[in-house]
Order: sequence, then C-alpha cells, then structure tokens
Amino acid sequence: TLTLSPFATSTRISTLPSNFHSLTLLDNYSAKAMYEFINSAFPKKGIFVITEANCKSCMDVSNELIKIWTTKKGISPNQSLYVQDNIPDSKVLLKGYKKGDLIVLPNMAHSSAVLMATITNQLASTTTFIGGDGWGSWSDTEAGKLKSNNRYVAYHLVPWGLQGCSQSLIKYRHIYEENYNEPPVDKLSYISFMSLNSIINAYDKYGSMFTGSTKERLLSSYQQAIKQDPFFFKPTDYLVYKIDGNTNILNATVNVVTGKITNYTDGDTNTTSCIEETDENQTDK
Repeated sequence: TLTLSPFATSTRISTLPSNFHSLTLLDNYSAKAMYEFINSAFPKKGIFVITEANCKSCMDVSNELIKIWTTKKGISPNQSLYVQDNIPDSKVLLKGYKKGDLIVLPNMAHSSAVLMATITNQLASTTTFIGGDGWGSWSDTEAGKLKSNNRYVAYHLVPWGLQGCSQSLIKYRHIYEENYNEPPVDKLSYISFMSLNSIINAYDKYGSMFTGSTKERLLSSYQQAIKQDPFFFKPTDYLVYKIDGNTNILNATVNVVTGKITNYTDGDTNTTSCIEETDENQTDK
C-alpha cells in the first residue's frame, strides 16, 4: 500500500520500506537551503549553531549544515547544545560565539523564540538568526515575536508556502482563484492539492505499465515516478521569510536542486509578484 506523508522530513524515511514516501524533501535539503542562502546573502559571515539536542530533526539539520559548511568553507563552525526543558543561561550557550556570527537555530518554535530574545539581550546588539521549518507558521508561532531590549532579525526557511514563483504554485493559485474568487490563504490546502495530484499524476503516467489491483498499481506507479524523478512533485524552492520588528516578509527563494537564489524586493507578503515567470530548472510539476 502506498503510504504518503505530506510533511515528514526525517532522514529515517530513506530507511523505511519502499512503499513509504514523503512529499517534502528530507532534513539534509533544509540544511542545504540554509547554506545556500547564508552563502549568498552573508558571504563573509561565520555561523554559530545552537541545537536542541533532544530533537532528532533539529540535530539532523544541524549536523548536515555543519558538514556542508566545513566542506565548502574549510572551517568547522562552533556549536552549542541544549535540552528543550532545560535551556542553560545564554552565557553558557554562547561559549565559542564570535562577534558578528549569524546564529543558526534549527529548532522548534518555543525554544527558538526564547533564545532569540534572551541571546539578543545578552549580546546587547542587533543579532541575526537563521531557522527552519521547526519554527512553524507565522500565524501561530512565537518565533520572532518575543520582545527584547535590542533589535534582532531572523530568516525563516520553509519548503511550503503560498508565495514564490514555482510552476506548481502558480498553477495552484490560478485554480484556487478561479474556483473561490479569492487568493488562497492556507498553505495546507496547497499541500493537500499537491499530495493528491502527485498520486493522480503518477498513476496517469505509469499505471498502465503494471498489473494487479488498483492499490498495487498506485504503489508501483508512484515508485516509478520517483525513480524517473527523485524530486517528483516535491517543493524544491525553499521560501526565505525575513522577520524584523514583528513583520514577516518574503525575502528570497532558494532552489535546493540548482542552488539558484531569487531575491524579492517588493515586500508584499500577500501579492508578491513573480520576478522570474519562467523557471526552467523547477522540478515539481
């Protein structure tokens, strides 16, 4: 039976039986997106990584980012670990931090929110943070919203969102607006749309190649689609939102297949125009 998760990112997915698939790329791609964005936006900056040790996904992203950084930059970044229910004093966490480093928090929303505020207070200067999908959605997260005595800026990288210029997202927005006469506001509807359409598309393309029950052909056709394109229907353009002063604005997209960065400057989170209407390298359909 085909088992498809829209959200699972753990690298353990790759060790499961071949009927298990996720529509979201695994944590190593989140790390790649972080590296590509930091290297493009802050090429001369170092990083200091603070990771929630009892969160496997957090550790997977952290370890992969450090590995990529060490390979690409020739220097291993300093890091610090903590346990979610026992966050140590900021002075302890910041041991090894170098002034001006970006602070990477590949962690869950609550602890990341607390750390942003307390670390900024400790450093007594404007601080820049980088985080991933664990921070959650802007509408319900604490990350980037807690007040501190000093200004801080955060960049939040996510695989799913309703802004950007991928062909699949443009298509979805058009279909949604045609049916409901308004733009979509919930990315869960987009994820559901992509999940269902990935199964239908795979079956339409490859179902006739296989025999057996419909259930068996659904699985075989999906496996064939992944074999032909490992990024089949997956969101390869990670969205980068800039959080500053309790605002959340699309700043860039990072294509994790090509490394291509697309920067946005209009600052409109609802009607962000597509700077590049064509995307020859986009692999989701």
